[in-house]
Amino acid sequence: MDLLDFSSPPLYSEVVLMVLPMPSPSKHKITGIYWLKQRVPVRLVAAAKGTMVTVTVDETPVVKLGEYLKVSLPTKDAPEAKRRGNDAQSQFDLIWQSLTDTPAPLSHRQIVALAGASPTTVE
Repeated sequence: MDLLDFSSPPLYSEVVLMVLPMPSPSKHKITGIYWLKQRVPVRLVAAAKGTMVTVTVDETPVVKLGEYLKVSLPTKDAPEAKRRGNDAQSQFDLIWQSLTDTPAPLSHRQIVALAGASPTTVE
């Protein structure tokens, strides 16, 4: 067997990689201000519909959630936009996580403890 045999395609050519790029800040064509936009994950579209979220960018709260989560990174400086974009992306990840997490059911004893009542007074 020849080590440089190109008669058959290599095995890895049959594998299709589905790698989604991480969102990166984009510059607005007219204003030159950077913004970050990410599509709501398909599995979360139903849970996200009508949900209001707050993403804080440079101590300024921004609220937008629709088919996309889009925030302005009020800067024209590319390195600063990258830093603010990373901060916003971590908040995006927390939003996606909060939409996937469902509240854990509580037992009667836990409910009573959280209410601050003693178990003997509860009927």
